[in-house]
Amino acid sequence: MLSDGSRPRAQNELDRTLQEIVVRQKDLDKRVERLETLEGTKWDDGRGCYSFEDFDIVANVGTARVDIDPEFAENGDFKASQAILFWQGWTDADAAMTNLFMRVNNQAGANYYYSSKYTKNSVNVPAGLGAQNQMFVGRIGGQQADPPGSGFSYGKIVVPFYPSNLTDHQMFGDWTGYESVSAANARQEKGEWGGILTGVGAINIDRFDFFPAAGQFDDFVVYLYVICPQLTAGFVPDD
Repeated sequence: MLSDGSRPRAQNELDRTLQEIVVRQKDLDKRVERLETLEGTKWDDGRGCYSFEDFDIVANVGTARVDIDPEFAENGDFKASQAILFWQGWTDADAAMTNLFMRVNNQAGANYYYSSKYTKNSVNVPAGLGAQNQMFVGRIGGQQADPPGSGFSYGKIVVPFYPSNLTDHQMFGDWTGYESVSAANARQEKGEWGGILTGVGAINIDRFDFFPAAGQFDDFVVYLYVICPQLTAGFVPDD
């Protein structure tokens, strides 16, 4: 010990190291506590969640399907507030792009209404339809050997307040697609869409089905996530 009562430098450094260990241990304890709440691939921090729910990777089939855990889709539960889906892939069709459709809860009645627009080669293409048997969610190209990767498309879908037992379920999204054509500046298109499922009564969404308008999926993947915070019956985040 030094004569002025101060502690040696080595002791001070040791104290700092011990403090860092304590902090890291507390952080580790929190991580372990969170891991103990996992069910499958779900994560919950006590206030809300960001949950990886389901995925489907398909080839040489006409439909891809993902499901929401009944725990989240339960009628009036309000445990999660938004559903987000990401998709990518191509079809077995030739170079032409084709529409990609989605059905909710396998509902095939004429209850989907949507509008869309996309830009390709500096040309804007708007569209809008009602009383359809499926929701338009983008356009997807066909696999082509030349140039490499042509036909590959990908997109995002957002379904807000999906488990809320509503009679109207709104959704929106966007996509980017490619196709094999002679002019390089015409290969890419970028678009967005929005729509609503209505007229089927109060439902909770627990399933999404995807299929192309022509041909079948040559290689396609879709991932489903649900996002909290938890909501009260008045759509207010529940802390």
